[in-house]
Parts: sequence; C-alpha cells; structure tokens
Amino acid sequence: MIKIKQSINDPDKLIVSGLQTDSRLQMFNILKDTDNEFYLNIFKNYTLPDSISDNEDFFDTYIVDNDDWWDNMSSHFYDASTLWWVICFVNNIKNPFEEIYPGMTVRIFKKEYYNEIIKQLREIFKL
Repeated sequence: MIKIKQSINDPDKLIVSGLQTDSRLQMFNILKDTDNEFYLNIFKNYTLPDSISDNEDFFDTYIVDNDDWWDNMSSHFYDASTLWWVICFVNNIKNPFEEIYPGMTVRIFKKEYYNEIIKQLREIFKL
C-alpha cells in the first residue's frame, strides 16, 4: 500500500512510503488539494533531452491503427503493457486519455535503448 504523509519537521515536504525504488510513479509531483487530499500530478510536462530526442537512431515510427491504444502498443513493442508511458513520453503526449487517433504517426523508442532513457530520467529527475 502506498502512503503519503507530510513531514513532521517540514510540513511542505511530502513523504511517500510503499513505492518500489524503480517505480515510475516517482517521476510525478505529489500535490495536496484544498481538501487536504494528496494526488499525483500526472500531467506535468517532461521532455526528452535533445541528445536523445534529436537522434533518430533511438526511434522507430509507427502509424496508429483503429484499435490501438497506448498500452497495447506498449505490449507489442516492449512486451509489457505497463510501459505505455514511454511511448507517451517520447511523443510529448500530455493527456494520454485523449491524444490518439488512427493514422497518427508515433515515435517508438527502440526497446534496446530503453535502459538509456531510464538512466536519463533518473539523472534528470533524481529518481
């Protein structure tokens, strides 16, 4: 179970327990709303470093079909539906619930370079 609480020493600091150290949820800011409920800011805009984004050797392209969705593309290309966020991330998708349509050209981060993107994310976001 994931628990979020405020630090006793610093009320502005939020502490998350129960996340695995390699959890991608650590990429998102944890915010507190006016009702004192905590939530993840999944719409924060991240971008790839230019050293990766500008190098087409890291990517394949794919034309979205009628039945495609982020998770089934992830399953097809990465053998894991949970890596849908990688496809959204490299395509600068801010709202994965609305921004997909048949005929759309999507950049697919090549599976063999997946560890590189994770390394870059850890460096950028101190994961």
